[in-house]
Order: sequence, then structure tokens, then C-alpha cells
Amino acid sequence: MKANLTKLYKGGVEFVEIESENMKHALDKLNKTFRTKVKLQGGYPTLFKIEPGKKKVEYFKGNRDATELTKWSMMGGNRKTVKK
Repeated sequence: MKANLTKLYKGGVEFVEIESENMKHALDKLNKTFRTKVKLQGGYPTLFKIEPGKKKVEYFKGNRDATELTKWSMMGGNRKTVKK
């Protein structure tokens, strides 16, 4: 899935994986880098996107399959927008 999205966006996408043992440090670094406030939600993995230059975090709420995730990443699809 990551390879397909990276190819689709011609490398203009960044994937961040946060492991439980360094969750606080990794979240602090992510929020500082993107100047936003990402919160991990219920299930794992928490899937979200941050649009370049914006402080808006959009969490994925759709079916966890390649079709729905690709649709959401390109056009919005099934999402809940959280403005910070």
C-alpha cells in the first residue's frame, strides 16, 4: 500500500510509523514538525493526513482497504476533519 501511494504521489507523501515504546517522543516530534496536534485514536493504526502548509489533521474513517484508502488520500473520501 505504501509503495502504491508513494508512486501515485511521485514521492510527495511521507509515512510516519510510531511504535508504542516511543509514542510520546514520536508524537511530540511529529506535532512540532507539522505544527499541528495529532492524537492517536482508538484503533491501530491511526490513519491521518496533514495537508502541506495547513494545520488541519484529517483522520481516515472509511473501510480499511486499498480502494477506500486511495480514494480518501486523493479526494477526501470518508473522513472526519479536525481543525486545530
